[in-house]
Amino acid sequence: MLRRQFRAPQQDGQLLAVPELSSLSTMVTANRHLWSSEGVSLGGMSLLQFRSLARRELVNVANQIAADWDLPPRSLSNLAGPVIMTGHQPVLTHPGVWVKNIAAAAAAAKLSGTGVNLIVDNDQSHPLELAVPTGSIGHVRMEHVPLDDEQPALPWEERHLHNRAALDRGGETCRELVKPWGWEPLAASYWGTLRETPGFSVVQLLSRARIVQEARWGGSNLEVPISRLSGTDSFGLFTLQLISAASQFHKLYNQAITDYRRENNVTNAGQPVPFLAGERDRYELPFWLWQEGDRQRQPLFVVRSNDVWQLQAADISLGTVPADSAIGVEQLSLLRAALGNWKLRPRALTTTLFARLGLADLFIHGIGGAKYDEMADQLMQEFWGLPAPAFLTLTATLRLPVEVPAISEDDLRALKRQLRDLHFNPGRQLHLPEDHPYWERKAELIAEQQRVSASRGLNRRERRARRPQNRQRYRAFADLAASLAPQVAERERLLRREIERTSSLLAAKQQLLSREVPAVLHPEERLVTLFEEVRRQIG
Repeated sequence: MLRRQFRAPQQDGQLLAVPELSSLSTMVTANRHLWSSEGVSLGGMSLLQFRSLARRELVNVANQIAADWDLPPRSLSNLAGPVIMTGHQPVLTHPGVWVKNIAAAAAAAKLSGTGVNLIVDNDQSHPLELAVPTGSIGHVRMEHVPLDDEQPALPWEERHLHNRAALDRGGETCRELVKPWGWEPLAASYWGTLRETPGFSVVQLLSRARIVQEARWGGSNLEVPISRLSGTDSFGLFTLQLISAASQFHKLYNQAITDYRRENNVTNAGQPVPFLAGERDRYELPFWLWQEGDRQRQPLFVVRSNDVWQLQAADISLGTVPADSAIGVEQLSLLRAALGNWKLRPRALTTTLFARLGLADLFIHGIGGAKYDEMADQLMQEFWGLPAPAFLTLTATLRLPVEVPAISEDDLRALKRQLRDLHFNPGRQLHLPEDHPYWERKAELIAEQQRVSASRGLNRRERRARRPQNRQRYRAFADLAASLAPQVAERERLLRREIERTSSLLAAKQQLLSREVPAVLHPEERLVTLFEEVRRQIG
């Protein structure tokens, strides 16, 4: 397994691209040579046939989404060219995530291809709110701006907006909170396009705002939610292949996790993903199942029983599919019948396996996705016998344009050392003359302590007998320091105040200059500058 090491950029406006963005054309060409590899089958057909089917269905889904969401029409005449793909949950991301969408569109334009964004709406949702820094440098506070009423965690595709007014006023609220810093956040205009958008699908509302904004900046991708992609024939055939070889895939999947943890020194049992459960002829596969309205996703299990695979949602038995027949259209209809009204969705690794094998000529990952796709690379090689296609790792750091004092944790540690020294060594802090009685008494105590420390080979009773003397000497040190306390009291007060001020400034700096601040809280012109740099490097 190839071990990849990445570190997020530290400098404001800095990009991380591995390999360099200028090499995209070479990467795409090399990847496209892999699709004609002999002996590689996917979903019961050759890899080329499968990709042809999957990409046709991708276009159909994208067209349906464009119509349903009233998106600007796109010409798809160049789908025969390279497909540059990325993806993320439908959330308000930081600029380092958004650059992937910009890069996909720019790379597709350069290579006469098509950019595609996978909307990962099968992940669990979280509270729809923005943490907005407000106040002043010395007194930063984080205001949480709700964009909807609080709801239980559901898959994003099941999430509906309960408070449209909160979303509509969110931009203006952010503008007012950010005003003390002296800039206009993108959020102030970001939601404007949604006021005329009907419906209450959170995925649609959040995604459409982003899509319209990207179009204003001169770039766009096809938009494909995982929920819609999961209903295609190609995804069903992909799933059937994993079911038909459940024992083998289960073993290789868990081995890939084991290898990843060993290579990356990971000891957490849940990282980067948990092992798949399994015993005898019952295997967990990396898919989720749920029914509409469910709050909890269930893992997919398959159980071999004679000549069929019994499908289970955790411990709930569903239908069956044949175990030994060839994968094809007939089995596909049996899979859908077996699922009934249960929704089948991929997990993280199965998402990128399907996307990279069946759809993309180049996938653009962030740092997190690039790390866990080390396992996907291994599975492609060992399960499908295909050398893993290269992918691009891309992220960026953009910080809010706030001037903060040039202080660091080292400064705080130095102040704390001064305070400790003031407490234990006030004579040094006061620069007392060498003939001061303080130094004479301290030298006596140190000499006594050194004599005691030099004693070796004492038994337990002898050491216990010395405890009263040790306590007395400790109190003598404390009393000596306390004798100078009145003279250092004002200095101590000022030092404690400086420590408190520095701690507050460091906390403010961490909040204000975090690279995780959502992009909509940044000034639009700063985002445009970053995205133009992405386009420039792509060429």
